[in-house]
Amino acid sequence: MNTHRLDFPELIRFLFKVMVIFLFLGLLSATSFADQAKVIKNPDGSSVEIKADGTKIITNADHSSVVEKKDGTKIITNTDGSMVQKNPDGTKIITNVDHSSVVYKPDGTKIITNADGSSVQINPNGKEIVKDPKGKVLN
Repeated sequence: MNTHRLDFPELIRFLFKVMVIFLFLGLLSATSFADQAKVIKNPDGSSVEIKADGTKIITNADHSSVVEKKDGTKIITNTDGSMVQKNPDGTKIITNVDHSSVVYKPDGTKIITNADGSSVQINPNGKEIVKDPKGKVLN
């Protein structure tokens, strides 16, 4: 009958080697320390965070914020929750706390959407398209 004795010192050496291998592999992983977000916190409670993808988030002491994305998109959030988004193509979107909004498109089109979902689109030629909350054109 074969009996195997457990050699604790040998087991400890083996587990130590395995741990060293995992630590080494962890250092070589795709997420290096350079890919982590960098955060600067100021004494007044404001902060600047730069994410690995280049996105910059500025949070003010009053909790308003500015997000600047690598593609040029800029999103300003006010303390009341209203927002202004400026896109690289020139589109500007203003969203109010009640979820009403105004969209300004680069071609001059303006779309006003009320909190109930009804909207008015004013085209560059001055023509207006009025819609009810379900999207049905009224004019």
